[in-house]
Amino acid sequence: MNRSIVSSINSNFARYYAQGITIFFLACAALTAQADQLRALDPARSTLSFQSSFQGNEIDGRFTKISGELHCNDRGTPESLTLYIALGSATTDSEERDFTLAGEDFFNVAKFPQARFDSSKIKLQDSAISIEGTLNLKGMQEQTRVDAEIVSDDDITLTGSTVVDRTLFHVGIGEFADTVALPKDIKVNFILVFSKTSAKNPAQ
Repeated sequence: MNRSIVSSINSNFARYYAQGITIFFLACAALTAQADQLRALDPARSTLSFQSSFQGNEIDGRFTKISGELHCNDRGTPESLTLYIALGSATTDSEERDFTLAGEDFFNVAKFPQARFDSSKIKLQDSAISIEGTLNLKGMQEQTRVDAEIVSDDDITLTGSTVVDRTLFHVGIGEFADTVALPKDIKVNFILVFSKTSAKNPAQ
């Protein structure tokens, strides 16, 4: 074979090989950057609790199974949030009351095992964060806004509270529909810690 042809083949191979290696490392870098921007909820360090009352008696409860993920830009600023709540994990430290919460009059866990919140807009100012989004509960969707404090280091922690109108989602119907005996506004408190780990769905 002519030496010039061989030289040309070798030169082209070297060029294409170098391009291939460059593309490979660029792809790896892009995937690494993407992984760094995704943070998963750490359920061991996070809490989601609720407060209400029934016939004047205070009720404190919490969800023991929650999960979610927080997407950040390349500067580490939160851009979107998704939170999953296993409704069957609601507990008020009363077996009878917890059984009622799981039933058709409240969460109807057999039909709707999971609630979900998806952000649509996040506004950050200093240590305050405002999150607008959609809460999907019992097959119904409502727009809501949550205000919280944010602390960013290796992890991102959101701390705050909000109020959910239970009647919008038909939580507490039948004999529990009376908003005098059972107020329509349920206070929800949260501490959500997001870490740089593989995000997994969902609370079930």
